[in-house]
Amino acid sequence: MKGTVYSFAITVLIVLVACVPALNLGSENAVGIPTRAPGEEMTINVTVDFDGPLAMKVNVVIQIKSIVINSTLKTADDIRGMYANDPGISSMIEAILWGRALNLTKNTFQGDDFEVISGQFAYDSLDENISTQGEPVIYTMKINGTTEITRFLDEEKANLLDEGREKIFISSLFVSGFVFQRTISLIALEGEVVNYRIPTSLDPIGDDIIELDIRSDSLDTKEGYYLVNVDGSLAYTKSYFTFEILEPEPISPVEESIEGDMLVDWNILNTIGIDGDARISSISTSRSDLLSSAPPSMTVPLFVPASLIRYAHVEGILTDTDIDDISDQLVDEVEHTLREALSDPDVQGVVDIDTGIEEMLKPGSGSELLAILSSDEPIVAEIGTVEDSTLDMLKDYEIEDIMGLLNGGLRIYHYLDPINDDRFSVQLKVPPHIMIMGDTQKSMDGDRRIYDHSHGRKLIGSDLATDITRESLSIYGTIDISQVRSMYVLDIEIDIKADITFGLGAMEFDSEELDLTTDLEYELNYLSSDMIRLLMEMGMVDRKDIEDKVEEDFAESMEDLLPDDDDSFTIDLVDNTLVFDGDRENMTGEDEIELKIVISGTISSEEVFKDKDEEGSQNAILPFHIDPILPVRRFERSIALDKAESWDIDLKISIPSGIGLKAWLGKGENSKVKELEVDTSEGYPTIHFDIRPGEADRVLVQVEVGGFLLVNNIGACFGCCLISLVILLLILLMIILKMARKKKKDKKDKKEKKKGKDNTTGVDEGIEKGEEKGGDKDMSWDDDS
Repeated sequence: MKGTVYSFAITVLIVLVACVPALNLGSENAVGIPTRAPGEEMTINVTVDFDGPLAMKVNVVIQIKSIVINSTLKTADDIRGMYANDPGISSMIEAILWGRALNLTKNTFQGDDFEVISGQFAYDSLDENISTQGEPVIYTMKINGTTEITRFLDEEKANLLDEGREKIFISSLFVSGFVFQRTISLIALEGEVVNYRIPTSLDPIGDDIIELDIRSDSLDTKEGYYLVNVDGSLAYTKSYFTFEILEPEPISPVEESIEGDMLVDWNILNTIGIDGDARISSISTSRSDLLSSAPPSMTVPLFVPASLIRYAHVEGILTDTDIDDISDQLVDEVEHTLREALSDPDVQGVVDIDTGIEEMLKPGSGSELLAILSSDEPIVAEIGTVEDSTLDMLKDYEIEDIMGLLNGGLRIYHYLDPINDDRFSVQLKVPPHIMIMGDTQKSMDGDRRIYDHSHGRKLIGSDLATDITRESLSIYGTIDISQVRSMYVLDIEIDIKADITFGLGAMEFDSEELDLTTDLEYELNYLSSDMIRLLMEMGMVDRKDIEDKVEEDFAESMEDLLPDDDDSFTIDLVDNTLVFDGDRENMTGEDEIELKIVISGTISSEEVFKDKDEEGSQNAILPFHIDPILPVRRFERSIALDKAESWDIDLKISIPSGIGLKAWLGKGENSKVKELEVDTSEGYPTIHFDIRPGEADRVLVQVEVGGFLLVNNIGACFGCCLISLVILLLILLMIILKMARKKKKDKKDKKEKKKGKDNTTGVDEGIEKGEEKGGDKDMSWDDDS
């Protein structure tokens, strides 16, 4: 309705401007205005009515009291007498009035066209009788005026309108907030009193749907008209009338409203592009020549609804080229934003505006026009980049390798620059299987996550990475310490034969122990076997460093058991388990890296229990007092598995015959969940440590020794030697459980830890106290006679 009112108002203003000067019959110094003799006296009543924004109808009623005819001043009574004698005289007077009216009107409204449609005397005012004596002669004229559309539209644009569409399109401008303004001169020649009636409203389309206001300063109004009096009875008089035509409640936004969704499409790790759409609800008039280059008489609002752009496109006033010009402005803005955000000065943006004119018909009435202009359906503009931009995330690595690292548990830091355009809600779609650690995922698109975009330092990970929370190690093989020889207390020799395989599935990562050679800024908690293989293949870890570290850790763990010059201890990494299989998606560590340990040698009690004090002297550490009678004894020991709780252990240990041996797995408060198998079919006890990951958190070992051992395997041996043997067994077991992750320690610290702290029980602290490693605090022997 507002749009219709505006268009109608514009039409009224144009009509008024054309009509008023015509009614004044002249303008001072105007070209073509005839000079006249003084003495004329007449009253002219002019009523202007607008027929749309481009046409007007003017009704003129002239009351003649005296007029100059053929250079002679004639009164109204003279005219009646002349008419009585010669009725044809009326035609001559009529010609004078027509000429004056048209001449004055055209000079007042140059550029507008006016035509006298009809004129006639009120013939009863020409009758000579007593009632008319002294009364004026009355003559009535009807004048039609037309105003050029260029008062409202640029001529080039106006020419694009189809014939007959002018009235409704101009109305759309008023409804959208345009205002027509004009000042006209109302003239009264000497001897004339002119009364003007100019309407206060305008129905631009003529269907009473849209009504525009015609506004002027503080003028009297009556019955819908402004009343303006110009009194030229004593002298030539000019009066100015300034008015505006406008919609009283226009659809006129207070700001430009462009909002949308921008999707930062991080499609692969080293490229990124932009896809999105902008919804234009209102737009600045500065973006369009149609809107900003209006004629001077039109006041252009700062912003118009997007519906006006759509409608102007339907009417053909806005061409595809005009729409492209608006798109180009948005492209410049988007490109500036994206070049800063992507750190790419060559980013090329594209904006494709769809006004939706295919689904719109040209309105045929004011109600249809209002329905179009009142619609809140925005214009949609597709936004994107012509080509993807390159990211510097890979640091010269191949995409497949970086994905392999991420799938293996590496997390890489990457900085996302801000997208500084408040008009857009920005989301980030990351590559398949990629996650932004710590950010809340909004949705999924296939195997790709979508996050709200927030700039800053981000930690990037993969959902294919196995969630490794502890070390994974398998131990299987055999240890044979069944052969023991001894002739006296401090002389005990044990033959050791061991064939053990360690399978490394995952290990803790410590950058101080194993630094990665890379420029990547990363986080890493655990190394799976697949990850170790890939790191070696990529050159981020040297294979020799891995081999040296493993061998050093194992050798250090075993060195306390073997003589310094013993060469019967070998460690070998199994070559084919170090070869990466190329499967970068499956980095689970299920295929373990294998380490073979073979021991074939002899250990003496002197080696097992020796230690040196600070002065370098050697001291023998006996586990308990010598008991030559040796009654039957039972000893129990609870060994905390600690990190080995998650390991897969399948280990058989054979000990000398004559020793009673039992073992149980413990879990939580229950120290005897499952009894381990002890096989004596070979003539000596063989205990099978068969422990699945998470099955137990401790092992309880029970040993029984007695006098009958004097005839089994050992000649003339005291019980302390047998106890030493059992202690050796437990030491060996603990070392095996800790081999893979034993850290290098200062030699002095190691030896201090090995010093015996409890000679009454014979337990060497090298076996580890429970409070040090999270196991049972009570790790002493239970000694039952």
